[in-house]
Amino acid sequence: MDILIFFLKNDSILNIYYNRVKRKFDMDIPTLKEAYNSSLNMDLRNKILRMKVEDQRYRGNDKGNWDKQNKIDSINTQELINTFDKYGFPSKKVIGKYSIDNQHATISTLLLHTDDSIREHYFIPKILNYVREGKANPRLVGYMYDQLLLYNEDEQYYGTYNSSKPMTATTKEINERRASIGLPNLGYENWRNSILYPYFDKY
Repeated sequence: MDILIFFLKNDSILNIYYNRVKRKFDMDIPTLKEAYNSSLNMDLRNKILRMKVEDQRYRGNDKGNWDKQNKIDSINTQELINTFDKYGFPSKKVIGKYSIDNQHATISTLLLHTDDSIREHYFIPKILNYVREGKANPRLVGYMYDQLLLYNEDEQYYGTYNSSKPMTATTKEINERRASIGLPNLGYENWRNSILYPYFDKY
């Protein structure tokens, strides 16, 4: 909501509309914001944020403590399963966007730290079902499966990572795989970003 207000006030086009309805809009904002926040599962959002903190507890530490980190990952894995069983997929519609508290309450990183077998036989099929229902981003499926393959020294299937390991499949074959789970053609996102953010690489 705060980001929306920022763009309304600062965008040269949207600002014209904002100035026309400013008085009513400013009066309604607190009520609309409260209604939006009350529609969210903030307990679940805070739980996921805590899980993300634990997910990084021992990662990147020079000393490392993988026994403890693996235990945390196992606990987080079970918590994700419980979340799916109780609430379904914790999408932005369920737990809110970044603008709620300026934190990314997404489970993508948590999913990448799940056990190989559980990921392959539970999480990937589960997320794929959520994708088909329009509740999850297909990139999650691509990332989970491709990372699993790369970590086991195989080549990617969907081509979601920049990797030195070449893919033997043709571009047509890769794009057909990607389309099967709802991903755009290989290279589309880089092209799109170059159009939308042409000066990004300069900074």
